[in-house]
Amino acid sequence: MTELNEAFKKSVKNGLTSLLKPAGFKVKSAGYFRRKVVNATQVVHVCYYLSPRDAVRYKNSGLAFSIELGVHFDFIPSPFDLPVADIPRITDCQFRTFLRKTIVQPQFENGVVWSSVSALADVDEILNDAKSVLASSGFDWFAATTRPEVALLIATSEKESLMGNGTWGMGNLGSPLRCLYIAFLSRYLGECDRAHEAFEQLRKVCLKADLNWNFQRLAQALEQTKPAS
Repeated sequence: MTELNEAFKKSVKNGLTSLLKPAGFKVKSAGYFRRKVVNATQVVHVCYYLSPRDAVRYKNSGLAFSIELGVHFDFIPSPFDLPVADIPRITDCQFRTFLRKTIVQPQFENGVVWSSVSALADVDEILNDAKSVLASSGFDWFAATTRPEVALLIATSEKESLMGNGTWGMGNLGSPLRCLYIAFLSRYLGECDRAHEAFEQLRKVCLKADLNWNFQRLAQALEQTKPAS
């Protein structure tokens, strides 16, 4: 990696740290920040685009970054029999969204990627925009989505919106992941009948899709999920 790329990543990390650390986020790397709240972890993931190939594929300057947010509910288990990470990655989060820039960069049409166009001379400008979006819509998204009742509403009614302003990560309506999330969120909220109904729907969907999930483990985890007091 070139010195310019390293300097860019350092500038982005320091700029976002100045906002996130006072808000209670722990800084793990130039691309990962997390904050623990009741029964969940909030994740800020920064993806860097630092090559000519990235510039073409993601329509940016080749010195750019995007910000993805994720909420990981601790009481929703992974459906896969894999070792559980102590610190959830962005890919472990059940609900995710991208932030969209408000700064005007007509030469770079990708609305979720902030591009430096003058070899770091404009890095403060793009960082100020990213921090402003994160402090407003980003923190608002965390505040809403971390509420189990809001997450349940999203899982039961909203379509995925990968590159728009919506939430994604839970699959299409009726998908196995949706059924799993609905079951555990309902159980956590004390809606036991709804939880078991969603779990039975999960069995049927997985059988139809020939998914080899460990239902004994998942059923045990569901029964052990204590409703919020």
